[in-house]
Amino acid sequence: MFLGCTIDNTIYKTKYIRMLGGFPQLRVSGGVDTVLAKNILGRNLEWRVNFEAVSIHLRSSIMEELRHYYWYGICASELEGKKAMARILLISCYSPIRGVEVALKKRSLEIAFIYPAMRWTYTIGRVRGLKGG
Repeated sequence: MFLGCTIDNTIYKTKYIRMLGGFPQLRVSGGVDTVLAKNILGRNLEWRVNFEAVSIHLRSSIMEELRHYYWYGICASELEGKKAMARILLISCYSPIRGVEVALKKRSLEIAFIYPAMRWTYTIGRVRGLKGG
């Protein structure tokens, strides 16, 4: 998320991507949307979000999902640098409590376990990404 913009599963208008010079070339594959959002907002354009759209990532197992969060953590280090590490650690430490809150609200016990696992997997990837992999 960048400046409150939803940047997941993005559908682009080609003419605007061309106007910005195309997709950014990054050393890592995660976070292209983050750079695009910065470019769009930097040109005083508007990033619009359709909150009615629903996207579901179907992965074959929880382990595949955790590998994805780990990978994204590694990629995030290049995109965001070291600036937010304390906040990331705080969120991860709080994640078991938040997981229970969401599990109760959504009436889904597995969220109490999956959410902290996802946060800690991302955090471990983030730390390893800072160290160079």
